Amino acid sequence: MLPEIIGGKQYERLVVYLNELGYCQTGFNGAIALSWAEIAAWQTLTNTTLTHWEALSVRTLSEHYAAQRHQSTDKACPAPYRPDFDSVSDEQANGDKVVSFFRRLPTVKR
Repeated sequence: MLPEIIGGKQYERLVVYLNELGYCQTGFNGAIALSWAEIAAWQTLTNTTLTHWEALSVRTLSEHYAAQRHQSTDKACPAPYRPDFDSVSDEQANGDKVVSFFRRLPTVKR
């Protein structure tokens, strides 16, 4: 089961980890998701122990980041963000997308 989302605080560390890892790697045809070996090497070098759920989450975030990089090479691709939130409902819709993403991540079995 996922930890409850309270202002996203529980997930901030995942973004910090992803930033330290570099978001993605360079493959033959552009950006690719971080490999498990890269994540394991980072854990060893930084003396950071990720839980199974955290490792899966970081890898999934990296996959989405690399996919967006590929999509964004198309000039017709809309920006993955909206700089002009017109109303509270737009902000709520964006927040719902973030919550939905984290709820789709693998769950921790207890």
